[in-house]
Amino acid sequence: MTTQQIVDPGNIEPELIRLWDKLAKEKVRACLFNLIVFNKLSLRTNYIRDIVQKVSEKYPCRVLFISSDPASAHPYLKTAVSVVGNGTIACDYIDIGVSGPEIERIPFLLLSHIIPDLPVSLLWTEDPSQPHPLFEPLSKLATRMIFDSESADSLLAFSKTILRLREERGIDTADLNWARTEGWRDLIASLFRSGKEVKQIKAVRLTYNSRTTESFCHLKVQSMYLLAWLSSRLQ
Repeated sequence: MTTQQIVDPGNIEPELIRLWDKLAKEKVRACLFNLIVFNKLSLRTNYIRDIVQKVSEKYPCRVLFISSDPASAHPYLKTAVSVVGNGTIACDYIDIGVSGPEIERIPFLLLSHIIPDLPVSLLWTEDPSQPHPLFEPLSKLATRMIFDSESADSLLAFSKTILRLREERGIDTADLNWARTEGWRDLIASLFRSGKEVKQIKAVRLTYNSRTTESFCHLKVQSMYLLAWLSSRLQ
């Protein structure tokens, strides 16, 4: 990532053009889709940023990263721009910090910076079952929504919210916790392909790491997803 340049919200696009003019001989500007990220400032924020950077390096996209600070005593709206990329391929990264009533300006700010005719993915890193003023306007902009059940205190409430969203809007959804089980699913699936008599299994017990960290505290969710998937495979 290039060094972030703090800019006035009205100067985001001119500053990006200036950055790309400087990098014209080094990098190629690319964008497959728009990625909007909403995150409340917390100990998990850096973890979310790391995920977004890895995604943007592998799949170039315009990132609009919103960080909300509900604990701030003073309302603010701050914006910064940078360029992210791995090697010669790179893309735009627009950072938006907000607190207090300024949060109402976010949907209008985003509209002017979403690249038209490209899909819009929304990574909502908070609990979707809890009301938030930005959830409805941002979800209406999205063609795909990505959630993280790690943020939800109730997996049941989380699941009901996602199912209702899919039924009412027909929108494509995903959960980061499901993606985190991919390695285990691939490993177990290889047993099925090997021809072993796995269908003779009558009981399964999963042992998982229950030590919490700054980024993870609902550690049983991934094991529940894996067990449900394995049960479905074994019918």
